[in-house]
Amino acid sequence: MRTTRVASGKVDWANYDESVLWKNVNLCKFNVLRLRYDSGTKTTSFIAE
Repeated sequence: MRTTRVASGKVDWANYDESVLWKNVNLCKFNVLRLRYDSGTKTTSFIAE
């Protein structure tokens, strides 16, 4: 039987008025999650390894 760990996360960046929310991220698929913020486009993303 395989266990699945699903989580949701909220990110609040300094000097940025909006929050970012990810829902139902399966944490068993990743060892590392890197958060990135692009101030030019004001977008948040993550890179999963």
